[in-house]
Amino acid sequence: MSANTSILFCTVGVLLRRLLSDPDATWISHVIVDEVHERDRLTDFLLIILKRLLTKNHKIKIVLMSATLNADKFSKYFQGEGLTCPQVDIPGMTFPVEAVPLDEVLQLTRYHPPQNRNTVRDPHYLKLWMDFYAKQNMPMSKIIAMANLEGASVTQELNPDYKLIQALVGYIVKNKPCGAILIFMPGWREISKTIDTLELSPFVSRNPSRFTILPLHSAVAPNEQRLIFKKPPKGCWKVVVSTNIAETSITIDDVLYVIDSGLTKEKRYDAHTGMSSLHTQWIAKSSAAQRMGRAGRVRAG
Repeated sequence: MSANTSILFCTVGVLLRRLLSDPDATWISHVIVDEVHERDRLTDFLLIILKRLLTKNHKIKIVLMSATLNADKFSKYFQGEGLTCPQVDIPGMTFPVEAVPLDEVLQLTRYHPPQNRNTVRDPHYLKLWMDFYAKQNMPMSKIIAMANLEGASVTQELNPDYKLIQALVGYIVKNKPCGAILIFMPGWREISKTIDTLELSPFVSRNPSRFTILPLHSAVAPNEQRLIFKKPPKGCWKVVVSTNIAETSITIDDVLYVIDSGLTKEKRYDAHTGMSSLHTQWIAKSSAAQRMGRAGRVRAG
């Protein structure tokens, strides 16, 4: 470090563009990639570029960081061709966190989820599409692919069970010590609906002064985002409903309970339509571990 040292904080996409314009990375001495466990498309592409860069520039130092990293897998990837990749384990200062699976949650809350018949494909609907494409003299393999593509649209998109979340928050409020609750939702629509459901619940509507319910999303203004860090008055429950922005980017120290919908939004490219769109999907195990780790920062969670 010296007066001439400069540090650039940027996204993976920005770093990739810089590396494409200067493949030898003559302006870099160190690269630190945080939350590398997320393994999105851009991060994986960056790791490929960095490995190639190391074979040409042995002076550059690469640091890969994550709290839930499969270190052996990444270490093996960067070894070979004269490269070494040692591992450094830094224990975190956290308290134990108890994981409560869904079946136990249903027993505790005595909640009975509604039967949903729309989560399977309609055979009659698929047959209509297959008959239609068959008349177009298309190959059978393409007929099946097209019919399945159209049939997928009648399957219900993954949605959180808002009533279950309401019941679980109610159980925590009634039976557990007071503390901040962090609820993970995939997007803004789900955040808004969760907040509406909680505000209409009996335990909130009867005593609204006991609850501070806040959204956390990249679209929320910075001054409003800062409210999530404010400690509530004694006896008041703070409930933060967030996307995966609270998974790694932001730490709320007083979170005692985490409710994980297990869902996230991911952008996908549809080759059939030529368009990109956001889809709700299940999170990876590493993300579930990260979310669980948001509790237990100041005491057992």
